[in-house]
Amino acid sequence: MLSFESLLGFVVATVLLALAAGLDNVFVLAQSAMSGLPARLLVTDGLCTGVIVHAFAVAIGVVTLICASTWSHCSSLSGQDTRWISRGCRFA
Repeated sequence: MLSFESLLGFVVATVLLALAAGLDNVFVLAQSAMSGLPARLLVTDGLCTGVIVHAFAVAIGVVTLICASTWSHCSSLSGQDTRWISRGCRFA
C-alpha cells in the first residue's frame, strides 16, 4: 500500500504535468490570439489529425515487427497454440 506522502507526491506531480503547457498548447493559444476562432479550430484539427496519423503509423509498425519476428511464426509457445498469430499477419 502506498503511503499518504507517496500518493500526495504523485498527485502533485501529475497535476503539475497536466497543467504545464506543451508546445502544441502554446501554438494553439498563439494562433487563437493572432487570428481568432477559425485559426484555432484549424490548428486544433491539424494537431488531432497528426496524433491520429502517428498512432496509426506506430500501430502498423508494431504489427509489422511482430509479424516479421520469429516468435510469431512458432507453432508452440509455452504449450499454447499460436498459429492464429501467423495466419493473422499475412498481408499479401
